[in-house]
Amino acid sequence: MALHKDAGAYDYAQVFAQWGYKVAALKWLSMAERLRDSNLDMVKVDSAFDPIRNDPEFKALLARLNFPS
Repeated sequence: MALHKDAGAYDYAQVFAQWGYKVAALKWLSMAERLRDSNLDMVKVDSAFDPIRNDPEFKALLARLNFPS
């Protein structure tokens, strides 16, 4: 994290979600959204986020990203 700073936001979110740190995962996903991280195109199907997929904040992120059905 010290080396890549915010550039690894999506990757950090994946790790924190897998470790069960929901708040940290959502924080880093929010940062990835602000940075328009190109990896966000996979967030809807990325199994790393299964532990937080039902969280209202995660669902709100998906709605803001406006993925096609």
